[in-house]
Amino acid sequence: MKKLSAIIATAILIVSLASCASSQEGDLTSINDYVAPDYTVKAENGTFTFSEGLGDTAIITDYSGVYTEHEVVIPETIEFQGGVRTVVGIGDEAFYYCTSVTGVKIPDTVTSIGKNAFTGCNKLASINIPDAVTSIGNAAFQGCEKLQTVNFGSESKLTALGNYVFAGCTSLSNITLPSKLESIGDAGFWGCESLAKVEMPESVKTIGKMAYYFCTGLNTQDCIVLTANIEEIGEFAFSSTRKEYISAPEGSYAKEYVDAMIDKEEQTTEEETSEITE
Repeated sequence: MKKLSAIIATAILIVSLASCASSQEGDLTSINDYVAPDYTVKAENGTFTFSEGLGDTAIITDYSGVYTEHEVVIPETIEFQGGVRTVVGIGDEAFYYCTSVTGVKIPDTVTSIGKNAFTGCNKLASINIPDAVTSIGNAAFQGCEKLQTVNFGSESKLTALGNYVFAGCTSLSNITLPSKLESIGDAGFWGCESLAKVEMPESVKTIGKMAYYFCTGLNTQDCIVLTANIEEIGEFAFSSTRKEYISAPEGSYAKEYVDAMIDKEEQTTEEETSEITE
């Protein structure tokens, strides 16, 4: 009898240990798979959805507003579960096709704007980018047809503009690039037909392909001013502008690029003329 009791006790112990191990393993799995829950905050004209960032920070992941035209004020901080979180980011597609939004006030705490963050906001007329923003994702403002003015602060930390970031912003006429900007992505300003002047900061080193393609408003003398610090310019970057309107320092890479484009155009014209006469 004692022997039987000992066997039963041993079996119970083994099952218990196995169950404990399984439970611990399950806990570890759930920790590794953990995704921070989103939570919402009511605003005057809509609702923000946030996700938790690192430490006591938060990132906007979505906004749903009223159907009538209105401006949006993004809060610097939000209260959540008895604590306060600082808003540091606007996530991918956060305001995607919010077609009733006419303006957005971004707090100085924001350091990043995600890809497609404001894509299709076709009533957005102007935007101020805080100095703290260090990155703007691809196509962040693509298709904002009424966007006329983009303001960067004098102390802007932004060093790169993503691909297609302002593509299709057909009303964009007023933008001064940040003084620390180093690169402009592919098709960054594609189709910005209202742009009449582009002055590259001395900091810019790379301009992507088709960066200013179909910018048909760039059609006066010195409407594009390049610098000696530019190291790379992609194909068709300024293809809609007459090349004699582009200013670049003698002996610079930018000047060689522009001259080569002119030579290519002249060569193409000669070839076409030759084909016609033949």
